[in-house]
Amino acid sequence: MTAAAASQEAQSVVGDTATAAFDVFLIHAARDTAAVGELARALDRRGIRPWLASEQGLRPNRWNPDALGRLRELPACALIVGPAGLPGEWGRREVDEAAERKRAEPAFRFLLVYLPEAEPIPAEALPLVPDSVVTLGGGPDDGGIDVLAAALQGREADGARPAE
Repeated sequence: MTAAAASQEAQSVVGDTATAAFDVFLIHAARDTAAVGELARALDRRGIRPWLASEQGLRPNRWNPDALGRLRELPACALIVGPAGLPGEWGRREVDEAAERKRAEPAFRFLLVYLPEAEPIPAEALPLVPDSVVTLGGGPDDGGIDVLAAALQGREADGARPAE
């Protein structure tokens, strides 16, 4: 196979290379951006490529509809709940979009992830039931990251629990 043919075949498999470079869309409260950035780097070290608005040049105080386009294209998203709690208006739009996508595409993965010191949220606060709930205990490099990585890949892991 020629290099051009291989490139064309790869393009048809992965689609938009800008989107194909990511595995999971991360939704979070703006005040938790630093901790979520650490989590994103820990996932990246495990081969999971997160899409994080702050790392894509999007300002946390302005919502960008392009973010929803990314959410619509990636195979998974994770709602990260930290000490700041649920995200604001823009993050809620993203969660609503994830819920719509999950209804249309059951294979789309939606995870709920608690950072250390996060308060649990009531199930009725979300418009959908997460595929898995992961609680990180000792910081972004604890064993919970491996549990999260497995859950994002649709694998069972000790420590991940199905949503109740």
